[in-house]
Amino acid sequence: MNTETEIAPPVAENLAENILAYAARVRNEATKREFCARFIVSNLDKFVALGVQPSGFNDYIDLDNLTREQVVMAVKLFPGKYIKTTDAAGQMHYNMALDGGVVLRFYNAALPPGCKLVKKTVDVPPQPATTKEVFEVQCGGDHE
Repeated sequence: MNTETEIAPPVAENLAENILAYAARVRNEATKREFCARFIVSNLDKFVALGVQPSGFNDYIDLDNLTREQVVMAVKLFPGKYIKTTDAAGQMHYNMALDGGVVLRFYNAALPPGCKLVKKTVDVPPQPATTKEVFEVQCGGDHE
């Protein structure tokens, strides 16, 4: 074999390990997708009541662009512990962990009345030290 122009084939035992690891990832993803399908079907009446079409991305069941009224209703229909997050585009999301490593997410959800996202610069712990801009929710009173 001319080592300058040809690539050596992978070692058989490493290739077998890689293939088995890939099969495990595929099985894990299939299990998560099956969980998502069962969750959506078993909660069909709730999705219809909200008037939204769920979508999915990786480990998420997404309800996109909910109005404030829909957010309040969704929290009641799907009770649990929600974590509010924002992203670099200044969008707010509600995330609730479900079984099987899946997250129910209200993606780009409307803010509560009297609230706004405010961009600010925060210190990032050393690795090396840097700063980044983030959005935080600021409300004028008690809000969900």
